[in-house]
Amino acid sequence: MPLPALVEDGITGAEGLVQGTGTVIRTWANANPANLPADASLTFLPGQANATAIRGVLLGYLAFGKRDKGVIAGFRDLIKAWQPNDLTAELKAYYDFSKAPAQGVILMPSFRHANSSNKENAKSTLAAATKTMMKAYLAATQGRQADGDERAKMVDWFGAFDDTRYGTVVTNLKSLTDVLGATPIRVYYRGSNIKGPSDKPNEVGAAPKNTAFASAFRSAVVPAGYDRAFAHVTLGEKFFNYKAEQAGVDAGISARVAVFGAVNPKLSRPTTAFASTTGKDSISGVLVHELSHHICDTLDIDLPANHPTAPGKKCYGQVKCKWLATNVPADAIRNADSYEYYFEQFQ
Repeated sequence: MPLPALVEDGITGAEGLVQGTGTVIRTWANANPANLPADASLTFLPGQANATAIRGVLLGYLAFGKRDKGVIAGFRDLIKAWQPNDLTAELKAYYDFSKAPAQGVILMPSFRHANSSNKENAKSTLAAATKTMMKAYLAATQGRQADGDERAKMVDWFGAFDDTRYGTVVTNLKSLTDVLGATPIRVYYRGSNIKGPSDKPNEVGAAPKNTAFASAFRSAVVPAGYDRAFAHVTLGEKFFNYKAEQAGVDAGISARVAVFGAVNPKLSRPTTAFASTTGKDSISGVLVHELSHHICDTLDIDLPANHPTAPGKKCYGQVKCKWLATNVPADAIRNADSYEYYFEQFQ
């Protein structure tokens, strides 16, 4: 079924501003016809300058969940006032992934108790995760729609194509994108040096230490008192203590086992350096793993009895996750490490 003429017009305008955006928006539009705005939301006064480009930016907002179609019409009036360079900059903020929106990471007052390394690591990790999560989400929407390279990446971690199952994956990645990319992020420090009154709206008294890695709210259930214009992420002690591994880690065992206290002779000794923001078991990948528990209700799946080497053990590590995708894909889409490794392909 062809897309409405004004939507096609907007896709043309988006492509004219930033190469590649037209394909992304068309993929989204074909997959979400019910979410397209009414034509009235995409029409402008006769002779409106940059009309096709403006429509492209509006569709970009929709495709990334920035605005729902119910407020598109009002938001249009603001965009109409922008000049061509403003429109281009806006689309680049979504689609030019070489420029992670680090300015969107806001360290809250509790970070006054953190050292300079903690502050930099928080900013760089969240910026890297934001950039990569947007890429992963867009790739998944394309992989769900058509066979090819993007679908092959999904098969590796979530099993052979099934529209319902892939739809769950896309929904979960969209939820993570909403937290990591669709809004500025307010970040709360709960490392070992925390002290003084809490900087969270729903906490009274001293700010508590938090031994967890990270946590966040689902966008639909942000507690009263929190500004819904922002995502809210808490980083605990394990985030700031996460260390890089030396070479030689068993590929089938999660690096987290070593750094979070359990002793395993198969794992190399952790170094003193903060983990890389990219690569296998990167700090940004582990952040996605942990946030997926909070945002998407993922689990650390127990491997079934027919697993050849680790029945009953947690599905950690690339080898186990690929086995799960092939043999029990319904569990793969609920397994946190599967989302981490899918995400890390795009770093």
